[in-house]
Amino acid sequence: MRECALALAALATLAGATAAEAGDGLSLRLAVDPAKATLGSPVALDVTLANETADKTFDCAPLELHVDSCYVKVGWLVPVPPPKPEPGKPPPTPPPPRQESFLVLRYKSGLPADWARPLPPGQKLSARIPLPMVRAGELTLQVIYQGCRAAPGGKIESAEVGVSVASPGRGVVGARVETTMGSFEVDLEPEKAPNTVINFLELAAAGKYDGTVVHRILEGAYIQGGDKTGDGTFGPGYAVPAELSDLRHVAGTISMARGSALHSAGCQFFVCLAPLPQYDNTAGFPCTGFGRVSKGMDVVKAIGKAPVEAWPVGRDFAGERSRATPPVEIKKVVPFAR
Repeated sequence: MRECALALAALATLAGATAAEAGDGLSLRLAVDPAKATLGSPVALDVTLANETADKTFDCAPLELHVDSCYVKVGWLVPVPPPKPEPGKPPPTPPPPRQESFLVLRYKSGLPADWARPLPPGQKLSARIPLPMVRAGELTLQVIYQGCRAAPGGKIESAEVGVSVASPGRGVVGARVETTMGSFEVDLEPEKAPNTVINFLELAAAGKYDGTVVHRILEGAYIQGGDKTGDGTFGPGYAVPAELSDLRHVAGTISMARGSALHSAGCQFFVCLAPLPQYDNTAGFPCTGFGRVSKGMDVVKAIGKAPVEAWPVGRDFAGERSRATPPVEIKKVVPFAR
């Protein structure tokens, strides 16, 4: 699986809530519902691939029907401070805003299987893709269908659609982790790891972490959870591409647990109890850090000192003294925006 790429692209806010990009009779249209959203809440992306010809049939199957087949570009403008005026000279022209964006791969809820078929004249294919809004402000959204055999270069893009995302406060998305030993909160970093943050929030909102346990406790290192089997072997059935950044693994960092492959994280996460530079982006075993504990670090430390026993023979961590006894339950993980 290819690593999620960050892109910079020209951003244009559109007047309406629907836009299209057509070429050779094949168009990809995007409509956003609602056009005004709230931080942390999802919007629906209604995507339509249309054959606007009267006599052509397009092979619209992706080259490979996998995670990279459909992704969404989320863009915004960042003001650039003007240069300092020089004595005796006219004020300098203010620079244009800087254009920034990140890409979100829809590995769970992308295009349906019926897109992998020929598209006759005058017909269309439709899909509704949910996307949580993890950044506040005036944004643009664009859907990109990667690998479409009929499109030039194997890629077709919709035009950009504007969406306004209101924030209830500081513009922070995060989650409260409620355990049998108390609760702690994490503020998440979508600009550093957008796919990881969105995946974590979607799993939490769907209740996938409710009733699981902190299945691995290494005193002085980290606590690990997110596995519904409770033994470290469970995955959600897909993998989230690694998003390595300058976010360091220090006490309170929340990061994705993974296997030997770089792009193998799915639902399991760990919270650092101390600096763990071996998991930083330039280290030998880099992991995707995606937030920090903002409240309740004392609870995290207390969990890190919970009694443990050795894992039995036949388990992934056989012999390792990291299995909490009694288990520390994660009662629920509640997303928030503030």
